[in-house]
Amino acid sequence: MTSPGIEYRRHKGPAKRTANRRKRADGRKRADAGRSARRWRIWIAVGCSVVALLALLVIAEALVTRGRVHPGVTVAGVPIGGMTPKVASATLQIQLPTIAAEPVRIVYGEDGSKSRELTSSEVNLVFNYDIQVAEAYRVGREDRPLQALGSRLRCWVKGTHIPGRGEADPDLLAVVFDEIALVTDVPYVDSAVEIEGVEPAVVPGKDGKALDREELMMMLLGAFTSTGEQRTITAPVPVVKPKVAEETAKRAAAIAELMLKGSVTITFEEKSWRFEPDAIAQWVSFRSDATTETAPGKGTLEAFISPEAAAKPVTTALGQNIGRPPINARFKTSNGQVVIVPSQTGIGPNVKELAENLTKELASATSARSVELRMGSTEPEITTEDAEKMGIGERISTYTTTFSASNRARVNNIHLLGDAIDGTLIKPGSVFSFNETAGQRTAARGYQEAPAIVNGKLV
Repeated sequence: MTSPGIEYRRHKGPAKRTANRRKRADGRKRADAGRSARRWRIWIAVGCSVVALLALLVIAEALVTRGRVHPGVTVAGVPIGGMTPKVASATLQIQLPTIAAEPVRIVYGEDGSKSRELTSSEVNLVFNYDIQVAEAYRVGREDRPLQALGSRLRCWVKGTHIPGRGEADPDLLAVVFDEIALVTDVPYVDSAVEIEGVEPAVVPGKDGKALDREELMMMLLGAFTSTGEQRTITAPVPVVKPKVAEETAKRAAAIAELMLKGSVTITFEEKSWRFEPDAIAQWVSFRSDATTETAPGKGTLEAFISPEAAAKPVTTALGQNIGRPPINARFKTSNGQVVIVPSQTGIGPNVKELAENLTKELASATSARSVELRMGSTEPEITTEDAEKMGIGERISTYTTTFSASNRARVNNIHLLGDAIDGTLIKPGSVFSFNETAGQRTAARGYQEAPAIVNGKLV
């Protein structure tokens, strides 16, 4: 039979050892937790000390720079850090003109073959010192605190450099730029269409070059406040692409080819006239909406029938007795007072409408190629309303001279001159030229060799 004491030791010994191990483990955990807590307290204390120290430094730095440009700030290489705005402005007023006085060299032309030295006085360069100082004073005082702190740190580490910004007379700059552009600029050529006989042919465009005046101005103003090699600049002359692309011209040529693929019939009342492609080719023209503001390659090119080109052959076919021409308003005097004789609207072939209809008809691959000519009103060049707006209300002066009727050649010439000048309207503010109005006095125009007044004498 087994003893109870021995049985107790056999079963209770391992449990006690396990309990002891747990106690030791718990002790180590508590010790580690204590050490970790102490470390965290130390780090927090150090962090708070660093933050406090930085705060003190920032406050001290802010107090030191209060009312002054931050140390490390330069304008066009002129150090103004630590100065009050007033002192900084006075310093720049002395230094900047001296720096800008040295000439700047502009290189241009093929492979930099030409150059032009330019002084600040030639373009009347001036500086707005208040703006420059205000920009410098703003460094480290930005609205966002972190940005302001970063600016201040940057000033201490590597400094902050602000370029000098002068202003030049735009008219004087334009004179210099025009001189350079005469060498650098090459006009671009838009793609176009030419008609050879009755065949449209595309003429490809060509790239051009143009001085970038805005960029050159910025480079030039920067160079005036720079030093060394930075005072030599190369004029920027970018390539300028045509406004009308070759593909656009090809589409216009395709429309023109449709217009010239056959004859067209123009009808009027009971009559009709047929025009062959060689005649139509004289009417076809091209127009583009491209301007200096149009982006490269975005200009349009359109084939159309020109009313001016079509007018003569169409009216010739109709004859001269159709309709009536418009009559301009004119002035006549009665007892020294000016009376307006009203204008009259005319009636004639509406060639403008005809040209528009011809353009639509001939540009269609399925059209019957037949267009009706309609009559329409034609406005005079000077309407009654135009005459009334001139404010001509009374005769200003008259002059009468006499001449001998014995010399027929001279009488002939005087009458020709009188007919050329008679009825001439000089609008308010305009200038009358005898020679331009009368034209050349030549035998081809009916003038004969006869005496004339030269320097007040008949010779």
